[in-house]
Amino acid sequence: MRSRRKKLNENQLSIFDMALKAGDKLFKDGKLYGEITGESESLYFVMKTTSLDNMPIPYHKDTLRERILTGKLTLEAYNYN
Repeated sequence: MRSRRKKLNENQLSIFDMALKAGDKLFKDGKLYGEITGESESLYFVMKTTSLDNMPIPYHKDTLRERILTGKLTLEAYNYN
């Protein structure tokens, strides 16, 4: 799907081009929500600030990107592939 979008819109960035990496901080309503601690092929692992057990929570990559796109979460800086 990603390569198809690139062919159709070579000069446009899409949510599929957004690259999140370990150390990126996520914010919700202006307050620190969590930090990305790692990733797998289909998941991002987020350590939430409210988590008491210090265990990262897995999020599907598309779900987390969608939350950023819709404004439910924000980032300090946006990186693209």
